[in-house]
Amino acid sequence: MNHTLVGALLVLVVVCRHAMAQAPSGDRLPVTAVIRALAGCYRVRAAPWSAAQYGGDVPSRLPAIVRLDTVPQRVMGRGQDFRASPDVKAYHEFPFAPGWRVAPDGALTISWWDAYTGPVLVLRPRGLEWHGTASYHNHNASGPAPTAAVRVTRTRCPADGPA
Repeated sequence: MNHTLVGALLVLVVVCRHAMAQAPSGDRLPVTAVIRALAGCYRVRAAPWSAAQYGGDVPSRLPAIVRLDTVPQRVMGRGQDFRASPDVKAYHEFPFAPGWRVAPDGALTISWWDAYTGPVLVLRPRGLEWHGTASYHNHNASGPAPTAAVRVTRTRCPADGPA
């Protein structure tokens, strides 16, 4: 493994933690160097959903490519984050845009959740990739939310981009 790259990722996580701790509590999140560095397109690879005891519908798959934008937004139920795409209408009941944020502990969250239904990815850096879990929430379902293991890697944005 390239030690320079691993070192750069560790510095990114430390800077991210510091930037999020310094974030103002106003109406808009700051577009920090960390946010600009993470913005771009990512290929999403997910294992099958573990929906055996879940009483609701689960999306057949997550988008193959996700674009993380630097446009701040406020979404009811989710608070402040940055815009993500594509906006997969089948994932949620209300017209809320998907979004992403970086937590103070360095976790990257990408969400289509609208406070009622939708998938949420929680990822942590591992080398050149982000690894974590997707969970699908539906307020009408009973039982534990289905989950899937997820790997996300940076990729070139398609010319037409995820809309």
